Amino acid sequence: MANYVHQEADFAYPQSNRATKLKALFNPSAVFYLTERRLAKDQTLQQTSEELCRPTAAVADTVERCWWPLGFGDGIAVLAPKALRGEFKGIVANVARK
Repeated sequence: MANYVHQEADFAYPQSNRATKLKALFNPSAVFYLTERRLAKDQTLQQTSEELCRPTAAVADTVERCWWPLGFGDGIAVLAPKALRGEFKGIVANVARK
């Protein structure tokens, strides 16, 4: 099974050379994608309730790490890393202002 946001991305825009541990909550319609295309080889999925699933994965620090989750809109809540959660808050605030 292929990874979506993987370490050896052929077409990626790196922010740094390190991986970041992504933790998020996905709703049922969004979690389907995580079973089709894993975030990384070490991805784990934890069912937190009937409604939510929490994936954890070490993903490359690329711009895709930010824009890919944004595609899920309100179907995802980024929990960590803290800097990515802050980026999302800023993006949402900017969208709301416009």
